[in-house]
Amino acid sequence: MQLRRLNASLMMLWICLAMAVSSIITTFMTQDMLVDGVAISISIITIIGIVFSGALVLTEQIIKTCNS
Repeated sequence: MQLRRLNASLMMLWICLAMAVSSIITTFMTQDMLVDGVAISISIITIIGIVFSGALVLTEQIIKTCNS
């Protein structure tokens, strides 16, 4: 089996997705308003990161397909 090289943008997509899920879970589990505000802010920032990482992965796949 051929080992694939880790794609940095795909790895960043999964890291941002994990951060967004964990911050959303933190929002629902805590009762402190300050922690909730920080968790919501982090989840918004990571969702923006997910969108950009997903767009980068899609762009790389399109370029790879067009070049072959």
